[in-house]
Amino acid sequence: MEEKLIELKKKEENIKTKFFFLSFKIIFIFAIPAFLALFGGKALDKEFGTGKTITLILLALAFISSWILVFYFQRKLVKELRENREEIKKSL
Repeated sequence: MEEKLIELKKKEENIKTKFFFLSFKIIFIFAIPAFLALFGGKALDKEFGTGKTITLILLALAFISSWILVFYFQRKLVKELRENREEIKKSL
């Protein structure tokens, strides 16, 4: 019983560490699509002579898709944390 509780506590710490690293993932989740949208959009705008229209559309799509990914990862970790806490409660 004690061993399982210790194991579950370690698992919870592991999940908390994943939340910490999620903050670094968020940087890349936002930076890479924004970078690609900016430079790709500028190239397409120059090619088609559309001013900044394509760049703005691509930046908006990158922003929206980045937030979707952030919420996906966050929900996944919260679910894992809740399940672990339920296991801890059952063990007590």
